[in-house]
Amino acid sequence: MSLEDDDFIRGNAADGIVTYLKSALGNWSSVCGKLESAETGSPFLLVACASAQRAVNLIRELAPLQGQTKIAKLFAKHFKIEAQVSYLAEHKCHIAVGTPHRLFQLIQKDGLKTSRLKYFILDWNWQDQKQRTIEKIPELMRDLTDLLSSHILPLVKRNQVQIGLY
Repeated sequence: MSLEDDDFIRGNAADGIVTYLKSALGNWSSVCGKLESAETGSPFLLVACASAQRAVNLIRELAPLQGQTKIAKLFAKHFKIEAQVSYLAEHKCHIAVGTPHRLFQLIQKDGLKTSRLKYFILDWNWQDQKQRTIEKIPELMRDLTDLLSSHILPLVKRNQVQIGLY
């Protein structure tokens, strides 16, 4: 399966994720205006990152957007999958941040829905203590490959979703 240039969003990642999203998606206020029609468990933006700690850090960076958007944290550390499925069934979220394994599990269990998904952001440039990026961490590659091939790339090919590398 090949991807085209139009399948990717472009943005400036140098100044943090909020700046990246604003530069990639344009006027954030107009994006947020479309969020009123959000459905439970169906974010418009999904962020996949290497670890629970990285997810927490990204959610902290997204704090300036939290007045306008609801952000779900989706990772295994301290959260049972059943609790997250219940949370997603009861709450609207505009942005979901999590690890590839947990995102894949939640989509498989139909807790996380992709019907309104527009953007999939991969936390590509972050490095762990061993200076490895997400694609260089062996234990994440299978989960990331499963998530991409089963759920994200089919949406990209239907022109529903664009991918961003942050």
